[in-house]
Amino acid sequence: MSCVKGEGSKVKGYRWPRLRFRVRFPFTLHLSLFTLLACQASTNRPPYDALPSAALAEVELDLPSATRTLAEALRADSLPVSKIEERDGFLDSGWFDAGSLAPTNRMPVGTDVVRIRAWATPTKFGFVELQIETVYRPFVDPSRPERDLEIVVPPDHAVQRRVNEVIRRLLEQHGDTAHAREFQPLRPPAQVRPDSVKPDTVKRDTTLSKR
Repeated sequence: MSCVKGEGSKVKGYRWPRLRFRVRFPFTLHLSLFTLLACQASTNRPPYDALPSAALAEVELDLPSATRTLAEALRADSLPVSKIEERDGFLDSGWFDAGSLAPTNRMPVGTDVVRIRAWATPTKFGFVELQIETVYRPFVDPSRPERDLEIVVPPDHAVQRRVNEVIRRLLEQHGDTAHAREFQPLRPPAQVRPDSVKPDTVKRDTTLSKR
């Protein structure tokens, strides 16, 4: 038996073929693993966050319980909830009539048709922050994304007042009691009517200043 560098082994003049081993994973396997990882990283939350002026409340509950408790509190106050994602911490009321509190198919324009969304996010061990927004669309603009047209309703809006009471009760039951007592919904600034401002009727007599 003899071996020559770069060649296979020889036994009695016969050259054995060189064996090469390569391990290759089929493309389908790689695609399956990628799909599995993508599915695990997916979420049922919308691709946008709550508006900066959304109401905030921190409660001592885990993520699914906080989402479910908020949904139950809203429904107990006759506010609709059409979508609940307990694992992802999100709920949505869909568009509803601000007067009857019933879901509506009307075009959401003006403060008569509103929508409630809420995001639940863990902050520290055993606590979750709730971001709750009540929005409407003041006008229609097909050239812009629908989300860009949404703004938070005024603080004195009837639905917002109901949401504020829901937040207060949640804080009393699952949050800081002191914070619940101090919770004061924002009030709109006092509007000054133009006819309430009287013009200055006192005019300086320039002739007196010359004397």
